[in-house]
Amino acid sequence: MLEKSTDSDLAQQPASLSLDEAKLSFKTAQLGEARQLDEYTIEGKVIDIDQEKAPGYAPDYYNLVGTVITDKVVNFKVIKNSLLGMWGNPSGTAINDAGKNRFSVSFQEMEKGLHVLNNGLWNIKGSLLNLQKWNQDESIFEVNHNILEIWVQVHGIPEANLNEETTTRIGRKMGSSWRLKI
Repeated sequence: MLEKSTDSDLAQQPASLSLDEAKLSFKTAQLGEARQLDEYTIEGKVIDIDQEKAPGYAPDYYNLVGTVITDKVVNFKVIKNSLLGMWGNPSGTAINDAGKNRFSVSFQEMEKGLHVLNNGLWNIKGSLLNLQKWNQDESIFEVNHNILEIWVQVHGIPEANLNEETTTRIGRKMGSSWRLKI
């Protein structure tokens, strides 16, 4: 059952609540008591009022979602500082934390975003970075990171074997082969 709060109780609310929020909390408690409905009872329940929000899609920017491929948790500040350093600290670029080893990157300049996406095999502290285009109609957590495009160069193949059949066979040994250059 809810206990009636007094003004002195409201003053003892956590500093993160404004006075208006504290008053709203008090009014909600009074409403619950007046109706005596179990659904308004919060006794014994923990309510998280400081939920972490996923970064939002920036509609006028070129948006990517990245994942650091490792079993270890990499500190977000390390990720952000590494990326900005590797990419030349491009102006108008925002990098936001999206959870364990996941982040969003919004490039104000589309050309820079395309360059980063198409000209990498980026790594952070030796762990590969998987960057994918983020489309406006999907949640940041729906972006598929199951595919990582890698360019492989093989040396020592006899000239007579430099053909599509050989590259296809090598590609099959490595996984999926989509584009072949001979």
